[in-house]
Amino acid sequence: YSELALASGPQAALAINVLGVLAFKKGKRDVAEGYFRKAIELDPGLGESYTNLGSLRWAAGETEAAMKLFERGFILSPTINDVATAYHTAVVETKSFEKAEAVFREARALHPNHKRITFLTIALLLQQEKHEPAMQEIENTMLRFGIDDDILSACLEVRKRIGVLKIVK
Repeated sequence: YSELALASGPQAALAINVLGVLAFKKGKRDVAEGYFRKAIELDPGLGESYTNLGSLRWAAGETEAAMKLFERGFILSPTINDVATAYHTAVVETKSFEKAEAVFREARALHPNHKRITFLTIALLLQQEKHEPAMQEIENTMLRFGIDDDILSACLEVRKRIGVLKIVK
């Protein structure tokens, strides 16, 4: 299908990115890297290509280069779940929470109704043991998206850690 897309127009960055993913899955890292770089050249705003190139760097043990690519991919395409998850996972692995927290907050400001970004932001706060700000985010999330078992469990767990809410008259 990617080749069909390319036949209709060789400037199809997304199709080239898919070819890179396929090459990577076949173990052809150099070919995959070439496709990802070509996709970035054709469409510098396609975050998935940066994330995929970051995955190559990560697999090669080039953590710093991978982190920059993951971050760029997330900044450009924060609503793509695989991109957000890859960045979040790398942040947790490298414990680079401070910078990532700011990046996630900016993404949330741009996409306030995107659940995945919101939940990953809460997860970053909890991983840093920032319970008060996490509680505020959880409460806002409950108001915005409603209450389900997962968010209620998270809320109760955080509330246990920070204690009972005291309301001042």
